[in-house]
Amino acid sequence: MDSNTAHMKRKLLATILLCCCLFICARGNVDKAFLVEPCRNMTSEEIMKKGISLYNAHKTDSCLMFLEVLAVRGKRPALTREEAQVISRSINFMGAVYIYEYQDYYRAASMFCRAMDIAEKYGCRTAIAETLNNLTTLACQESRIIGRKDFNKEAVRQYRKVFDMASEDGYDKLTIHAALNCGLSANGDGNLARIRPMLEKASGMKGVSEPYRLQCEALMLM
Repeated sequence: MDSNTAHMKRKLLATILLCCCLFICARGNVDKAFLVEPCRNMTSEEIMKKGISLYNAHKTDSCLMFLEVLAVRGKRPALTREEAQVISRSINFMGAVYIYEYQDYYRAASMFCRAMDIAEKYGCRTAIAETLNNLTTLACQESRIIGRKDFNKEAVRQYRKVFDMASEDGYDKLTIHAALNCGLSANGDGNLARIRPMLEKASGMKGVSEPYRLQCEALMLM
């Protein structure tokens, strides 16, 4: 190979690498720290917080890259319960991103199932309740698409489980969401009276925001 040919090949390779870098950065605004050192020295909780902060900064692709690192960590043979909880909840967050940013319900369902596998394996009650809430909500959306009107009864049962677990563990935000979701499902089933105690408890919580309190009270009047 003469020197001119070698020089042309190096120039071509450099051009390809430059184009690839420009494409990645333009598409996802990838965080420089991720490109230099992909979360190797960060704890799982730090990665989760970084991913969520990127999402809040409207850097969705970068957010998913960080949270995918946690999904890979979730495949390790042995995790502490605390780390499993963080990883499971982070994968849950990924599922929500796929729903709200990309309307990719199948990818979201895959994320939620992965989150549930980890949460159940390590007995992470908060993550289990959170994932069950997400899976039930996703199933409700899917049931409307395929016309399964009988799903409301099953949804009420699942949201009740979420409500009980979240309220026992003092997870007020999820408790309120579960009560509202249960109320909407029960209303669709025509049997709202039986879950009024849940709505009363949720609306009386100190941490409930005014919009959620009003939603609870509106459902109780129906």
